[in-house]
Amino acid sequence: MIKLFKLINSETVIADAEKNLDNEWILQNPHLIMIIPQPNGQLGVSLIDYLVGAIDDYTVTLKENKMICEPVDINRMMSNLWDNKMKDVLKQKTGIEVISKF
Repeated sequence: MIKLFKLINSETVIADAEKNLDNEWILQNPHLIMIIPQPNGQLGVSLIDYLVGAIDDYTVTLKENKMICEPVDINRMMSNLWDNKMKDVLKQKTGIEVISKF
């Protein structure tokens, strides 16, 4: 299940997440959400690897005391951004290009 996490260091993370029996969140493919100014003066949103330089498939364990609030579901804009990022990751890893989803 794709969730948004707001961390105590003010970072916002998006990831495929599941809660384990120890009340911790296991994050697969975590990415930071970055707000980036565009040349036209508007703000854009980008997803950046949480651990730049890490191997392709890694997980992060997030303890509840590292979050400001409970994780929340993503809206349509973030869902589209996540889907596009995961398409890019799949293409880089396997060479397979996703052309549609259902």
